[in-house]
Amino acid sequence: MDFLQFIFKNTPLTFMTASLWRDEAFSYLMAKLPIIELLSKTAQDSNPPLYYLVLKVWIFVWGNSELAMRTLSLLFFWGVLYGAYLIMRNVFHYSNKPTSIYLLLFLTSPILHYFAFEVRMYSMLSFISMVFVYAVLSNKIKLSRIALVCGLLTHYFFVFVPVSFLIALWLTNQRNEIVKTIKNWQHALIALIPWAFFVIISSPPVGQSFWITKPSLNHFLYLPAILMTGYDSATALSYNLLPISALAVWIALGYIVWSFKKHMQVRYVFLLILGLGIPFLVLTLSLVKPVYTPRYLIFSSAFLILFLSVGSTYLKMKMRVLIFILVLGIHSSFANTQIHNRTKAPLRTTYTQVLQDLQPGDQVFVVHEFDYHPALYYFEGKAPVSILKRNYETLPWFVGKVLIPTTAVADTLPVFPKRAFVILPDGSYSIQSRQ
Repeated sequence: MDFLQFIFKNTPLTFMTASLWRDEAFSYLMAKLPIIELLSKTAQDSNPPLYYLVLKVWIFVWGNSELAMRTLSLLFFWGVLYGAYLIMRNVFHYSNKPTSIYLLLFLTSPILHYFAFEVRMYSMLSFISMVFVYAVLSNKIKLSRIALVCGLLTHYFFVFVPVSFLIALWLTNQRNEIVKTIKNWQHALIALIPWAFFVIISSPPVGQSFWITKPSLNHFLYLPAILMTGYDSATALSYNLLPISALAVWIALGYIVWSFKKHMQVRYVFLLILGLGIPFLVLTLSLVKPVYTPRYLIFSSAFLILFLSVGSTYLKMKMRVLIFILVLGIHSSFANTQIHNRTKAPLRTTYTQVLQDLQPGDQVFVVHEFDYHPALYYFEGKAPVSILKRNYETLPWFVGKVLIPTTAVADTLPVFPKRAFVILPDGSYSIQSRQ
């Protein structure tokens, strides 16, 4: 038992057993909806429906426990590793031994294994992106079409993946291939038109305010280290090694590009654009409209690792080993910091205690709208849940407002002898009534 406790407290498995947070509970509630309503709600929100549909089927088969739902993302994480394996073996023709060694960099990637334990679409996004890149570089046209449709129906940022390939073709003077490639994808693009039209008429919150802030100069300077770690300043997670890590990776990237600039085939350029060019572009666009956050570009993190791995081909063995140790060291250092400091609120403990004290007629109130969806998940209809003393019109859309009805906002507590369990953001609660 002590060994298991150590494993679940000191490895990424700690994220598997954490309480669901707002976005994860939102995923569950979205997946619960009837399919037509699910499609309608996602068209009004910021993410497409495929992940929720897959999660819906997964829940039907395996249940809605935290462990069951997170296992889906974990499977996609292993799919990312397998996709990277296929690319290194079949596209870059690595033998089994170096491929297995470089896979360790994917296995230890902090951002990849953090979202491998989240009930969100990011692990699925990285998997489909890996499948698409493998299909394109292997000239598997049918597979690339399937991945293109699935990717754009998983997360809208996936659009940068096919665009990166077209840019790579243009930069390597293969412009005739651009037209041919678009023709290969045209059936997939046509298949997406109905969903695109449906989204447009549903008026998603494209122009509304967002929680992401404008990037600073440090975001640009530390970009490769941010991608490799998944460091997000919005989480208030401190990581003092970020500047030195970024400098080391910049030097490694510069040395690799300089060393094989005469061998810059389209596949290398494609990976470099995906791993670094697209994040730089999105950061620049975020100076006008802030949209950059590491998880939206989780595929870039995977392809940056892949570029560092295959790009070392033209380096001497000592340099290859040095870069490998550098990446592994950054991954291990931040992963350890993340495991012990990037914790979710222990809402499960609070809600379990409340459930034990609930009596017929009792109600549950959350003070912050962030806690509304987790409360719905954990109480599972055993008590009505409301948001206390908030103006519905001022609730931001990005808290999952599309699944918050106007009736969920309450101005007053129930009259005694009915009781209200008022839950605070820190997980504490009190029992109140109105006389």
